[in-house]
Amino acid sequence: MKIILQKPVDKLGVPGDVVDVADGYARNYLMPRGLAVQATKALWHGTSHLSVRDAYAKMRSGAIPEYQRMKQSEDYLEGPRAFAEKREPVFKGR
Repeated sequence: MKIILQKPVDKLGVPGDVVDVADGYARNYLMPRGLAVQATKALWHGTSHLSVRDAYAKMRSGAIPEYQRMKQSEDYLEGPRAFAEKREPVFKGR
């Protein structure tokens, strides 16, 4: 799965890097902890030509609707919630 790192991850990269990792590693470790988001085509096409700083500014401004929808998804919210409650996340794909 291609992901975009949101925070530095040892031996993987720095914020803004697009890396390819195992699906389970992305879904069960990186994304629940807020370390990465899935690199969707819309997100990639909307930001790949920009610097990392400008890409983050564009995503946060709401100019990429797919990013906003992803941040409001149940799964996006479930990861940090499960981490805070010290339980395994239950992702539903929505």
